[in-house]
Amino acid sequence: MAKIEDGQGFGTIVDNDWSRYVTASGSVLGTSLGDGSFSLWAFETKWGKVNYREGTVIRFSSSTISVASFDSTLKKVHLEGNGWNNGHSVTYQLDVVDNGTGALDLFSLTLSDGSHAVGTLKSGNVAYSG
Repeated sequence: MAKIEDGQGFGTIVDNDWSRYVTASGSVLGTSLGDGSFSLWAFETKWGKVNYREGTVIRFSSSTISVASFDSTLKKVHLEGNGWNNGHSVTYQLDVVDNGTGALDLFSLTLSDGSHAVGTLKSGNVAYSG
């Protein structure tokens, strides 16, 4: 409880709105090792999770996100960070672009252990909130 005796007061407005976030999932066609599947959700505050599976060769799961950029107009996501591939620690770069109906959607995941998956989204989409 506060009491204002002189009719004046000072305060700080804290921006506590939720940050924007992106979700995406789908299957990837045309990678070097066959079809793969992915899911991701990430906040602008660099918190979230990325998973990608392609047979037994790439079984990736992120542990941290150190770089996150979203473009809701272009439906484009770029993430970088650390994670695990088949139980081994790796760094990663992920780019996903959802070009809309009838256009080619792009997927690219590069891992520091030399694994690389590049292809088009066979199904799925990128959605933004916030």
